Order: sequence, then C-alpha cells, then structure tokens
Amino acid sequence: MKIIKKSEKRNNEDNNKLASDIKEIIDNIIENEDEALLKYNEKFDGCIRENIRLSREEIDEAYSMVSKAEISD
Repeated sequence: MKIIKKSEKRNNEDNNKLASDIKEIIDNIIENEDEALLKYNEKFDGCIRENIRLSREEIDEAYSMVSKAEISD
C-alpha cells in the first residue's frame, strides 16, 4: 500500500473535537441503523442510495475499475 501524504499533527483540542464527532456518528448509526448509514454515505462520499446492499452488477463494476494489485492490498 502506498502512503499518499503524511497526516498533520493535531493538538488536544482538535483530538477532543474529533473524538466527540466520531462518537456522535457512531451513536447515530447505532440508534438509526441503515437510515444513518445512508445519510453519512451521502454526506461524506457524495453517493445517494436508496439502500445499503449493493447489487451483483454494482460489485462487478467496482471490481472492474481497480487493478488486481489494489484489490490484494
């Protein structure tokens, strides 16, 4: 696997905010399940879906877009 860029160091305030944001996301997913996952999928990935499950065609298409080396990493 190739590292694209090194992450920047964060201070404690940034780490606390990040931890709080992550906890909020996890709690929301636990409470709202697929509805929350779909919301975050749209928010973070820009992908609007009606359900979480991928079709066989979508999986096959995704595999065809990456190399075997990327899949094995």
